[in-house]
Amino acid sequence: MNENKEIKTTHDIEEEINWRNVVKDPSRWFGFIYPLFLIAVIMGGFYYIDNMRTITRNEIENVMAATAYEMPVIEMKKGRMTKGVDVEVLTSPTQELLEKGRELYIANCSSCHGENGNGDGAAGEGLDPKPRNFHDKDGWTIGRKISDMYKAVEEGIEGTGMVAYEYLDTEDKIAMIHYIRTFEDDFPQDTDEDFVQLDMTYGLYEPRKLPNQIPIDTAINRIAEGGKQNKKIANSVFEFLNANKSNESAQVFLEYTACPKTALITLLNNKSWMESSQKFYDIISSGQPQNGFKTEINSLPSEDINQMYQYFITLFSGREIS
Repeated sequence: MNENKEIKTTHDIEEEINWRNVVKDPSRWFGFIYPLFLIAVIMGGFYYIDNMRTITRNEIENVMAATAYEMPVIEMKKGRMTKGVDVEVLTSPTQELLEKGRELYIANCSSCHGENGNGDGAAGEGLDPKPRNFHDKDGWTIGRKISDMYKAVEEGIEGTGMVAYEYLDTEDKIAMIHYIRTFEDDFPQDTDEDFVQLDMTYGLYEPRKLPNQIPIDTAINRIAEGGKQNKKIANSVFEFLNANKSNESAQVFLEYTACPKTALITLLNNKSWMESSQKFYDIISSGQPQNGFKTEINSLPSEDINQMYQYFITLFSGREIS
């Protein structure tokens, strides 16, 4: 027996790779695949970091939401009484009424719904959802009957570009609806009960008082002017309270307000608190601390609240509150 002869066993470490054994035993692949996988991960990380802005950028379609719909231009008008309508106006439109409806439709509706009611008006091109195609019988949010269409014209349709036209006369709205119904000849008919319910809801048959209306820009300017005036009054009252800290109610007010001027503007913006001490408490105890009052004011005894209410009634009497 040759003692110098090297004896190999299956447990000996192979000094060279036997590729046949690697193919037969897939568990041996890990040693080759792991470094490649690690390199791929590292390279992918560098690529992501280098292109992060491009990869994470959101591509959003440029579609104007229905809520961004431009409100129709409203002229300056004084409130007035309008006549009620007859049942015949609802059921049997005259040629004169249809012509009036056509003029109203062109002025108020065609920009979105199109001149022929196909929903292809220029102003409605970017709206989502698209304006109603009056020739399409499906998908009407409220319905196709006169009573349904009147509700849509009177109240608008939430979540769409359909705004309310409550400022129009009752007959004008009905004339517009009758004209729209000339686009198709199979609109469903209303029952007597439908018209009774419509009258109960909107008072079609009785005279109706329309409120004053002013252009939106004018209204915004007036609100802004009122806000400036309220700030001026709040500053004046605040200076008066500081100069009269000896008054118990003035002390309580200054102690229980996080921002006295904001609290005063809260009272100036909502004059309903002057009606009763309970409404005064309701206003100063809601929306804290954004309304300027501290939450601790809720723990004040009702006697102190009432005393402060009477003090402010006296304080604001004779002052111009917008």
